[in-house]
Amino acid sequence: MAQTTPGTISPPTSTVIRAEVTAAEGAAVTDAAYPVASSTRSAGWKSVLLFPRFVGGGTPTVSIQLLWRVAVVGGNGWAIGDTTEALAEGESVTVETHGRDFFARVYALTGSPTNVSIHCAGREPTRPDGPRGS
Repeated sequence: MAQTTPGTISPPTSTVIRAEVTAAEGAAVTDAAYPVASSTRSAGWKSVLLFPRFVGGGTPTVSIQLLWRVAVVGGNGWAIGDTTEALAEGESVTVETHGRDFFARVYALTGSPTNVSIHCAGREPTRPDGPRGS
């Protein structure tokens, strides 16, 4: 999957940032396991909404762990961030991104869904698009 960006404010849209994940993902936090090319670029957004859409299962839930792209000695790497509570269909979580690139790792998946897709929508821009002071 190519690097994605959150949807737009007007009209309000979301972007699928993870498509049809079928199981919780591995613990090894490497570029091979979580390619930068599949991350989400949140430049321009102070915060975003993340929410799941499931196919099948009996009351499925997903916990999402954020991986943040950071500069480290000798190059770049992933830093493990917060893990969300279990999210059911129709539930969302606000993530403060401050414009950083991130990867939404499926940390836990319950309820035996066929798959889950994670959607992302811009919540608060880093620079409001409203009236400016003089």
